[in-house]
Amino acid sequence: MKGFFATTATALVLGITISCALAAGFPDRCAVSAAPVPEAWAGFPLEWTLELSGVVAGSSRDARFTLFLDRARREIVILRPSIHGIGLAPFGALYPRDVSPDGAIICTPSGGYEAELACALDRAGMDWRLFDTGRFRMEATARLDDPWELPPQGFVRAIVEDRFRADMLRPPARFGIDLPCPEDALAPASPFASRLFGSDGLANAVLPVGMSSFAGHSGALRVSVDADGDPTIAYTPYRGP
Repeated sequence: MKGFFATTATALVLGITISCALAAGFPDRCAVSAAPVPEAWAGFPLEWTLELSGVVAGSSRDARFTLFLDRARREIVILRPSIHGIGLAPFGALYPRDVSPDGAIICTPSGGYEAELACALDRAGMDWRLFDTGRFRMEATARLDDPWELPPQGFVRAIVEDRFRADMLRPPARFGIDLPCPEDALAPASPFASRLFGSDGLANAVLPVGMSSFAGHSGALRVSVDADGDPTIAYTPYRGP
């Protein structure tokens, strides 16, 4: 795992650098927003929930928030999108690393993958700041067309036990699967994945081993694929108006 954990000297230099940067004018008042959503989500009614280091801090439809942050703290900023209450993969950023000089924090899809790992490490009792989450994000996006095919929470144990290696980020096996699709199109949970198009109530998709989710205007589709390519499929219509 060489290069993923900061040495004491590196951590000291990082702390001094951040302290100097904050003293140089990083603002307390930050405008948080989401990067443009992927085409696969276009046209669907998105709701956004803001989380600050795992604590819900607000919700909106336009993914725009104002935060007043403690300059002495580093925070995990996550925007969680949903369609009719069905959660999609988050957008995210880290404070103060990702704040611009004018106080803007733009949460991105790859930043959400990184931020989700940081939150998972925090829940496991590990100081996420000691692990190079930025390199983890870079390796994941370089090695995987869709990083969410390997949820970052799945690497927490290896990281905590000092066993993580970048070559663990290997694409999972994928299988072609026939699916029910009562709507013309469903949005994928991952911002890196493609929209699912239906025809006569059916669709075909190439899905990875593990869980894949889709949300539409009328319902949600969840597909769990085992190592042999056998799927467990559930389409759930919404109960709301």
